[in-house]
Amino acid sequence: MHPSLRSVSLRDLALAGLAALVLMGCETGGGRSLPDVSLVGDAAATLDASLEAGAPGCSAEAMGATLGQPCASAVECDDTCFCDGAELCIEGVCTAGAVPCTDALDCTRESCVEESRECVFEADDSLCSDGDACNGAEICDRVVGCRSAAPLYCNDESSCTVDSCDPAVGCVFSPRDLDGDGFTDGRCGGDDCDDDPRFGTDIYPGATEICDNRRDDNCDGLRDYNDPTCRPSNDACDSAQALPGAGTYSGSTRGLASDFTLGCRPSGPDAVFRFSLDAPHDVRVTLAGGGSGAGVALRAFASCADGPDLKCGRGTPPRLLDRSLPAGDYVIIVQTASSGAVFDLNLSIGDPSEVPLVDVCSGTTVDISAGGRFDGLFDDVEDDYGLSCHSSTTGYRDAAYRFTLTAPQDVTLTASSSGVRTPTTYLSLLTDCGDASTTLSCVAGTSSVLRRRGLEAGTYFVLLESSAGDANAWSLDASFTDPAPRRAPGDACDTVEDITFGPATASLDTAEFDVGTACGGSSSAYRDVFFKFSLTSPRNVNLSTDGAGTHYVALESRCGAIGSAALPQRLVAHGSELPQPARRRLLRCGLDHAAHRHGQRGGQLLAAHARASERSLRGGHRRLWWLLLHRHPRRLRGRCARLLGRESRRRLLHLHPQRSS
Repeated sequence: MHPSLRSVSLRDLALAGLAALVLMGCETGGGRSLPDVSLVGDAAATLDASLEAGAPGCSAEAMGATLGQPCASAVECDDTCFCDGAELCIEGVCTAGAVPCTDALDCTRESCVEESRECVFEADDSLCSDGDACNGAEICDRVVGCRSAAPLYCNDESSCTVDSCDPAVGCVFSPRDLDGDGFTDGRCGGDDCDDDPRFGTDIYPGATEICDNRRDDNCDGLRDYNDPTCRPSNDACDSAQALPGAGTYSGSTRGLASDFTLGCRPSGPDAVFRFSLDAPHDVRVTLAGGGSGAGVALRAFASCADGPDLKCGRGTPPRLLDRSLPAGDYVIIVQTASSGAVFDLNLSIGDPSEVPLVDVCSGTTVDISAGGRFDGLFDDVEDDYGLSCHSSTTGYRDAAYRFTLTAPQDVTLTASSSGVRTPTTYLSLLTDCGDASTTLSCVAGTSSVLRRRGLEAGTYFVLLESSAGDANAWSLDASFTDPAPRRAPGDACDTVEDITFGPATASLDTAEFDVGTACGGSSSAYRDVFFKFSLTSPRNVNLSTDGAGTHYVALESRCGAIGSAALPQRLVAHGSELPQPARRRLLRCGLDHAAHRHGQRGGQLLAAHARASERSLRGGHRRLWWLLLHRHPRRLRGRCARLLGRESRRRLLHLHPQRSS
């Protein structure tokens, strides 16, 4: 609306319109309208002037041209422009009025369009920004003004980026570098092999390798002594690496000499570690790595150079345990089969404990005389003994039991062990655990069964061992019954067959397993028979066997005792002749000897014959028993033949096992 019309009231305009309609038909000549008698004052004059002359247009020169001019009314101050507002006449001077295009909102940009004489209000979100992109982009609402929006959700759902928000730019998704060393996590395509913020700051490509912190500091894939830049220096007692306490430590024998002879390893490059105890403790040492055949020994520091070993362990893995080790200084000697072997040494120090009653043979060893089932864990025992039927005599933990018979009894012992796979269990019966020559029987199998018929009164020990270094548990069943009669010829010592004056036969079908031999046939799947012969004067003796296929033959000085003192275990023969040294020691004056033959069931007859001739052997009355077996002929023949030597063919004492037809 033109400013000149603003002073005209709506009432005046209405009256003017009504008067025009009433007087429309009262014109006189010339078509001239009646005066605006109904409008009064300045409003009537302004409206009349506007109608007759038309509203003048606004120009740049006209806008504001009346300001400061003398006036009698606001009409005189009007510059005909809309956008600079309606000028006022105040105290006789034209004064600027209020600008028409304004509102109460801070986030709108106002503009005035003179041509259309209207105001335009545009919302500008930038006028609402608080400078922090993380709390969301503020917006301008034309009704209420500035209002906040939802904060940014900075999560790209990737574990390989670190999500954050920068107030200046908003969400930032950076490649993961949790330890802040400037290298991207290797698990996310980077080359940092350890991005752990706790200690990875010093681990990155190009860093210096620290040889004993159990970390790959320079990210070349070679940890500690696996890195060729690391070379150990703990080669002797006075340069032993000090261990602050229990823990796992890196080591190597690279470049080290062989300085020590261990009880379980004769030689090899060795590394020395030292630790101290301020009170008695159980000490357990375990070696991981080091290559095949590695060993570990524990010694007092004062005896570091020459020993003796307090404990020495081999096996898979090499390990040892010394219970209630007194306070003092000690060394651990690690010996490997080859130079450059790398290993981890674990030292465990625990509260002192008593030796379990199944760990060693003594008067307090667990008594199984009443029979029953006995279970145990290999973690509770150590490797204390070597079993005659187990070729690996070190590095395998063994359990010990004892029983006492007050009268002859039939004894049946059954043992098994458990591990990752089904291991072989070795079971030995003997009278002195520290002397393998007192072994009465030693058997092996996944479920070993050891039987002794009519075992004489006395105290005996049972040793149990597994073929698996990781075996965790064992079970032993013991049964003692009154002796059953043995009637089959040759089945036992009390039914032995005499071959002094001619051949004798025995059937495997009716025989049972009793003892086995030192060179094989220790499994309870075998059967054995016994023969004897006697000499009344020095003689050369030729023994021959027929039937039962391939078999073992053992000559013994006492029936049913493996490796009797008069005939060492090395004299056991199979498929060949006894060597000269064996013949010379075989028959000595006044001694009884036994030979056993051992094989599987099958109804085959075993025939034996002894023939004597005049020669230079000294001797008197003797008896001989022998044992015959026929399992896995190819394997057994080669195994026993190696025990005898090539010179045996020229000797006079013959054992001729043959296959049955």
